Amino acid sequence: MIQIIPAVLEKDFKSVKEKINICQGIFKLIQIDIGDGIFVKNKTWQNASDFKNFNVQMDFEVHLMVKNPRLAVKKWFFKKIKRIIFHLEADKNPKQILKLIKQKGFQAGLAVNPGTPLVKLKNIPPDLLDMVLFMGVEPGFSGQNFKKSILKKIKSFRKMFPKSKIGVDGGINPKTAPLLKKSGVDYLFVGSYFWKNLKNYPGQEKKKIKELLKLF
Repeated sequence: MIQIIPAVLEKDFKSVKEKINICQGIFKLIQIDIGDGIFVKNKTWQNASDFKNFNVQMDFEVHLMVKNPRLAVKKWFFKKIKRIIFHLEADKNPKQILKLIKQKGFQAGLAVNPGTPLVKLKNIPPDLLDMVLFMGVEPGFSGQNFKKSILKKIKSFRKMFPKSKIGVDGGINPKTAPLLKKSGVDYLFVGSYFWKNLKNYPGQEKKKIKELLKLF
C-alpha cells in the first residue's frame, strides 16, 4: 500500500513546528526539507539543534537539498530522525555518504533530479539504498507542476532495483497520484497541495487534512 507523507519546507522553525503539530496524530512520518540557498536557490530553516530538542512523538526524515551533503548529514544523526536523504547530483561519491548514514543506524536515501539519467545510479550497491526519491519538479520550491517524464524513469528504475523503495516528491496531488501508483511507487511526499488547502480553515486544519487524504 502506498504511503502518503507530508513535506515541510519553511524559512523558520516556528513555521516548521506549526505544520508538525497539524500532522501529529494523523501521520507516522514527516519529511523536513532543507535548502541551503546554493544547491537550490531557496534557503530554508536548517538548524538541526533546534529540532533535536523538539519534543514530539513522531518519526522524521530529512531531505537535504544542499551542496555539501557529506558535512550536512552529520548534523542530523539523532534519535528522532528515521531516514536521511541527499541528492545524487551533490556529491561525486555518494556511496561513501550512504555507507556513513547506514553505519550510524539510519535509513539512507538518494534524491534524483528530473533531468538526471538513471545511468548515474548504476554503480550504487542496492544494499545501500533504502529509498530513491524521484523529484517530480526541480528541487527547491513548492507549488510547481509535476513533470510526467519521470514516470518512464521510475518504471526503468524498478527493473534495475526491484527491491528498492521508491518515493516521489513534487507536484503530488489527487490527479498525479494515480499515475504514480500505477508506476509502482511506495511513497508520495505531499507539500503544497496540503498546505495551500488548509489556509482557509483556521482551527480546523486537522479535520481538513483528513478530508484531503481521502482524495488520494
